[in-house]
Amino acid sequence: MLFIKTPAKINLCLYIIRQREDRFHDIFSIMQSVSLYDYLRIEKGEKYSLIICNDRISGENIITKAWRNISDYVGSEIPVVVHLKKNIPQSAGLGGGSSDAGAFILALNKLFKLELNRQELLNIAAKTGSDVPFFIGTGMSIVQGRGEIIHQINLPMDYYIVLIVPKFVVNTGEAYSNLRNYLTPPDNVSNLLNCDSDELFWDLVPEFANSFNDLILEQHPEVADHFRLLEDFGAEYVSVSGSGSSYFGIFRNRENAISASEFDWNSDVFLLKPVRIEKELYGA
Repeated sequence: MLFIKTPAKINLCLYIIRQREDRFHDIFSIMQSVSLYDYLRIEKGEKYSLIICNDRISGENIITKAWRNISDYVGSEIPVVVHLKKNIPQSAGLGGGSSDAGAFILALNKLFKLELNRQELLNIAAKTGSDVPFFIGTGMSIVQGRGEIIHQINLPMDYYIVLIVPKFVVNTGEAYSNLRNYLTPPDNVSNLLNCDSDELFWDLVPEFANSFNDLILEQHPEVADHFRLLEDFGAEYVSVSGSGSSYFGIFRNRENAISASEFDWNSDVFLLKPVRIEKELYGA
């Protein structure tokens, strides 16, 4: 039996570069896992079963999709019982379902001694969902292609995230359909591939952007007020995560972050830290 914490992610930046012929989009993103978790309990059983302990999820859960993909790959249905406790807000750009699926793929590889290598795991993850390959990694990566090209990088850990999850939700498909702001990442952002100092990261932070910021601010003007307030509290950088609906400020100063997290935003607020994905807990 395995017990796993599966972290949310934020997109420190997200450049939607173009729509491809296959209708997916080419992206460039710096993604970071954060200290907000779903919880999985995974054990061998007589057949596949998914039990969601505290939430209703319409349609097929992404864990079931991951189970089908890995079962198809190994050539037999894997008999496993999964208990899922949801805690990461949904439809908020935080990758909760993708994180669950990534952890599940890694867990099956360990629990059933499938001996799949990293590339095989990444291929199964990419077939499951665009954000899932990120969660096969360490929790800090440059992500390209449609999400399947992962460059693991080292980022500083000594900052705080004030995450705001508003009452509205965003449908990812509709957000991409409405997107008008295609962006090309600045050349110097790719320097993070060989980042060897925290100061380089902080020097590049002002260059970060998210293609969905303008769309969210246009559709929800109150978010623009919150962006300004986060900056007034001392945020070094403010952005939407993914395609929304959540948005965040990153703070180098702990007291400023605490003050911002205690403000009445009329939304759910989380004071978080960047974290690494502890793959050694469930094998990879």
